[in-house]
Amino acid sequence: MDTVTVFRGLLVASLVFALAGSFIDVAFASLLPPVLQGAWEVHSNEESGMALGFLAVSALGLLAALAVVMVGLFRLRAWSRPGAVVLTLVTVPYTVILGPTLLSGWAMALQETSSLLWGAALAMSFMPPLRERFGDPPPG
Repeated sequence: MDTVTVFRGLLVASLVFALAGSFIDVAFASLLPPVLQGAWEVHSNEESGMALGFLAVSALGLLAALAVVMVGLFRLRAWSRPGAVVLTLVTVPYTVILGPTLLSGWAMALQETSSLLWGAALAMSFMPPLRERFGDPPPG
């Protein structure tokens, strides 16, 4: 199978798993015990509206940037790899700022799988032979 096809497949699979992980708990509320759902609602009501507003706006910005980078990676644009690395590095502290989250085991498994696929695709973009397709000269 062609390296570019595998790379693009990893990108698409990463996106599909991320979306599935984001919506599975909404679609199947029974995956989370009612006791946890109630505790989560109490916790969510205690959050500051301004902090949530900032997080929502910044999350939209990150999602927009991610969409641009994903298209760039899919089209093998040289600028997309550094952009993907920067976005990956930005999202790590962002998850700390976001604070606790409530996820079912299924949602967590889908999110983790998405992260692994994203990492594989990102690493693959810096390795031969795909590296040359992004415009990097061969080493030596």
